[in-house]
Amino acid sequence: GFANPKGLAYDDVRNLLFVYDPGNPNQEGQILNFPNATTMSGNQAGWRGRKGFVDGFIAGLSGFGIAVDTTH
Repeated sequence: GFANPKGLAYDDVRNLLFVYDPGNPNQEGQILNFPNATTMSGNQAGWRGRKGFVDGFIAGLSGFGIAVDTTH
């Protein structure tokens, strides 16, 4: 279900998965957030509660990584 994932991060305190996917269908780049990540299976398009964060700046990133601050 992902077009071109470039970065993954997992927040084990909140059980959230974050995925940076610059190749989504609209080609704007986005960071996706999935709750209850450890119980998910199948195609991500059908996962309940998913949220996408889109910013024009994200699409131009090169060599991008992702990290989660579980303290704040």
